Amino acid sequence: MRYTLSRHQKIYLRTSLPLPALLVVLLLCWRYAALNWTVMMAAACVLSMLVIGWGLWRLGSGPATDGAAEGDACERNLPSEMAHWLSSNLGDRQALFNVFMNHLPALAFIKDSQGRYLYINSACKEMLKMEPEEIIGRSDCDLWPDDTAKVLCLNDAQIITDNQVYSAIEPVMVGGEQHHHLVTKFGIRNDQQPPLLGGIAFDMTEKVRAEEENANLEQQLIQSQKMEAIGTLAGGIAHDFNNVLAAIMGYVELAMFDAPPGSKVQGELEQVLKATHRASELVRQILTFSRKTGQERQSLDPKPLVTEVLKLIRATLPTTIEIRQHLETDGAQLEANATQLHQVIMNLCTNAAHAMEESGGILEVRLDRRDLAGVQAGLSGVSTGRYMEIEISDTGHGIAPSLKHRIFDPYFTTKAQGKGTGMGLAVARGIVQSHGGAIDVESEPGKGTRFRVLLPISAAGPTASGVERQPLPRGRESILFVDDEPVLVDMGVEMLKRLGYQAVGCDKALSALNLFQKNPHRFDLVISDTTMPNLTGDTLLARMLAIRSDLPTILCTGYSEQMTPEKASAAGISALLMKPLSIKDLAHTLRNTLDARGQHCPDRRLKVVHSHR
Repeated sequence: MRYTLSRHQKIYLRTSLPLPALLVVLLLCWRYAALNWTVMMAAACVLSMLVIGWGLWRLGSGPATDGAAEGDACERNLPSEMAHWLSSNLGDRQALFNVFMNHLPALAFIKDSQGRYLYINSACKEMLKMEPEEIIGRSDCDLWPDDTAKVLCLNDAQIITDNQVYSAIEPVMVGGEQHHHLVTKFGIRNDQQPPLLGGIAFDMTEKVRAEEENANLEQQLIQSQKMEAIGTLAGGIAHDFNNVLAAIMGYVELAMFDAPPGSKVQGELEQVLKATHRASELVRQILTFSRKTGQERQSLDPKPLVTEVLKLIRATLPTTIEIRQHLETDGAQLEANATQLHQVIMNLCTNAAHAMEESGGILEVRLDRRDLAGVQAGLSGVSTGRYMEIEISDTGHGIAPSLKHRIFDPYFTTKAQGKGTGMGLAVARGIVQSHGGAIDVESEPGKGTRFRVLLPISAAGPTASGVERQPLPRGRESILFVDDEPVLVDMGVEMLKRLGYQAVGCDKALSALNLFQKNPHRFDLVISDTTMPNLTGDTLLARMLAIRSDLPTILCTGYSEQMTPEKASAAGISALLMKPLSIKDLAHTLRNTLDARGQHCPDRRLKVVHSHR
């Protein structure tokens, strides 16, 4: 049976059937939006105008003209079920349109020329957590904060005036959280009615957040690559830099032996020597950080270290910043790495200074003992015990509550470009936690910030530090000293002679090997640098040991990755001496190695000696 559509059915098909097709296209665009933003925005513009503009205009324009040609085009063979469905829904076009709009996976709305909402779909209702009757008739000024509403109203007025299509990602605050919507707005003009504004918006919050997270991860990767580059650079220059430090340290120590005890000159030389030790530790610290290896710790009094930091930072602060210190340790010691602890205090003091550099203020440092137990220890994030509390406070601008939980995150900084890397507090927390301590912060915007560091007190006594004028072990044996730097050869030979030894120096490894081969028993011990041209130190000593297996040997290294204690021990090397050399370490290592000759101990371990602090 041939079924012919009536006039009303033709109108219904002409106005309503495009909607499901548009829905399919819209959903496909939504599905692949992440792959192509241009497709997304273009589709949103076109489909928004077609869906909302077409539907409303057709529904409100009255009956259409039914021509013969149009009737012929609409006539078709339809199953009886479809014909019955069309007949029963002829008068329900508005309901069908509402069903479509309320299932649309996007926000859809219509406003009048005054910015008042005339229509919203279910997605708008769910986002605003309001019923339609609470929104219809109200404007953005009634729904959004003033700054957001002002921008929206200005954009809407411009769109209606220019009758243009507008597409952009707009940030809005919903329930105290910022959301991002891909919004497309367009004018709706009808000669018989005032102009309207239609819009459709997709919630892109998750996508924007994912992009921000990706950007953050990318920045962290860049910073990580920078740190890796620093480690590589440090490893490359460590040898040369330590040679410079070795020359400075060695000749300063020799000058101190010549200076009258207690004289002003000796005191000044001691300060130079301290600076070389600090420079040496900085190289070690960079390498340790990049390789994530441990550092030596010793029992120390934190009071002199804090005093030293404050002296250093005082020279960099403007006169508008006052430093106050209250240092009470009662002789308590910390089991800590001095350089790392120095870095923690310096980072915290530097941050405090930056917070007050414009308006000035007070930088206060307190050092005191704390006995923590029970709940108090738990709240501080440490176990029960005795702790040294280092408190550093300022009267600067403070930290916003919304940022407080992020200040210890790596690469997070609120400072201007070039002012900070975002690593200072992250490194400080890592160091404190690695020492079994805790760090927390209290801050109030406009009043200042207080950092509190808790470090466990050591039960051991203090470790001797500083430059000490004590008799050094001496000897009369014959020593061969090998280094590719002539200045270090001269310095090493002079040190050995000051200690009573008969010393011969060589600045070429092959020359030293030839000299040894001529008379293998001429020397009682050989000292060699590791990194040298033509022949490395470990290879040189291995060839000498092949000629004379009982030869005591000492290998000097500037933190070489290629030469580890395990490799040195396997090669038969007696001791590993870390550069730059101090005369005290050299004297003790020489004496211990020489005195160990002839002592056959199957589990004798290689000694690794770091420069004396």
